[in-house]
Amino acid sequence: MSSKPDTQKKQTQKPEDSIEQGFVTVVEFQKTRASLQNLSFISIFLAIFNIVLVFVVAWVVGSQLNSVEIKGLDERLLLVEDKLDQVISILPPDLRPKVGVTVTPPDKTLDRWKGNKDNRYVLVKYSDLRCPGCVVMHPEIKAFIENNSSEVSLVFRNFPVTSGNPNSLRLAKTAECVAKYNGEGAFWNFVEGIYSQTIDETVEGEEALSKFVENPSKIAECVKNGETDQKIERDLEDARQASIRATPTLVFYDTQTDKVSFVRNLGTAEHLQQLFNEFKTKQKK
Repeated sequence: MSSKPDTQKKQTQKPEDSIEQGFVTVVEFQKTRASLQNLSFISIFLAIFNIVLVFVVAWVVGSQLNSVEIKGLDERLLLVEDKLDQVISILPPDLRPKVGVTVTPPDKTLDRWKGNKDNRYVLVKYSDLRCPGCVVMHPEIKAFIENNSSEVSLVFRNFPVTSGNPNSLRLAKTAECVAKYNGEGAFWNFVEGIYSQTIDETVEGEEALSKFVENPSKIAECVKNGETDQKIERDLEDARQASIRATPTLVFYDTQTDKVSFVRNLGTAEHLQQLFNEFKTKQKK
């Protein structure tokens, strides 16, 4: 007898519970919709702000350029960069466009160096050991570094994702393993061999490596076990943070000011020399 009233009581409570739950759901939906509307408003505001910012920057830069006598294209590009830096530096940090992206400072222990590690200037090279452009630029970069060895050092950072060649990542691992067990001199000899094609890009395993490097068994085991994967991932993450998408990408770095200059157009050693001279002049201002 007592079980029937309990059942009826529970049944009479269910509609009320449903109404209350439905009310809570409606309230939550309204809050969510209000949040989405606020986000949409913010997005539209930021989009309009960025458009206005572009026009303001263009007007400021254009007026500055028209008031200065410019001798050549390189000088004009350098002046544009200066004016953009001045305008952007006025803005609050959170509102600054992603311009003038920097790179991880050269590290005397983690990076692969060619030249004096105490030089003020460093040319950071993001490279894929199998990209055709890297092969073409290799002798030009080499000549530039040799001509400026008292001022500029070279830092090599791996970016083995741009050529689409299946050998790229394995070669990056091999080069880093060569550096780990044979030193930086051996690393640069291996890179030179790959770029000059005196070492075949398919080189793999102890027997094949024994023709070109010392400690081939350790290096083959190093590649197999991924002992240098963390170093390569560091290089890749640095490239991603700097919005680098192609190889070779070259960046001049001033270790005293932490200022950088991305090389806009690749070319000869003479072209690199001109860009370096402009970079030095800018740092002294």
